[in-house]
Amino acid sequence: MCLFFTFSQKILAFNQTLRLSFRTTEESLRNAFKSFGQLVEVNLVMDRVANRPRGFAFLRYASEEESQKAIEGMHGKFLDGRVIFVEIAKSRSELRQGLKENSS
Repeated sequence: MCLFFTFSQKILAFNQTLRLSFRTTEESLRNAFKSFGQLVEVNLVMDRVANRPRGFAFLRYASEEESQKAIEGMHGKFLDGRVIFVEIAKSRSELRQGLKENSS
């Protein structure tokens, strides 16, 4: 699963967390990431049809420093039986740009 982080009222950055287990819950994410700072928001993206997590989530911390600590502390670690990846997420426009470059 992917974790995406934002900061304060203004979105500074998202951390993307990938490869989350289908057993992962918002509560397990909060418990795993709360030691890195003040979590403002946790959004576990769900598959509406299957009613289970889609494998990624968004987390928002109160500060950029807290978000960076979470990346350093959780990237490549186990959560609910799976190794997760935590990184700064790209905006939709950056993702589209990357797709165009890769298809050329």
